[in-house]
Amino acid sequence: PPSFDYPAVSDVYFINEFTRTADETPKVPALYRLTLSAGANPVLVPELVASNVEQMQFQFGIADGSGNVRYVGPGAVTDWSQVVTTRVWLLLRASTPEGDLASSSYTLGDFTYSPGDHYRRVVLSSTIQVRNR
Repeated sequence: PPSFDYPAVSDVYFINEFTRTADETPKVPALYRLTLSAGANPVLVPELVASNVEQMQFQFGIADGSGNVRYVGPGAVTDWSQVVTTRVWLLLRASTPEGDLASSSYTLGDFTYSPGDHYRRVVLSSTIQVRNR
């Protein structure tokens, strides 16, 4: 029978406290991706996805025997084959502060973030079905 070889695809997403260099002023947080390079000796290569992304949080939906879904943080998942959905939250920050803007708190799942500065922010979220069975 025919056989096929498929390249390994491995991406890791993370929030970096700066966009270009650690000494940039002001520091602009960013969403980055580490992508596995091609070739005989692959390495993880950082790629900028979006600037002004300040937080990223996840929760995973675990289905019980009756089909009810319970959401938990990554550290509470004990059987990844039971995960049927993923909730993702991103906190985006404006590029410049607004001097008279009152500070606020932002809830991303079970995580609350209270920055205490004058940047305008918005929380984006999505729930994604996972084909895991």
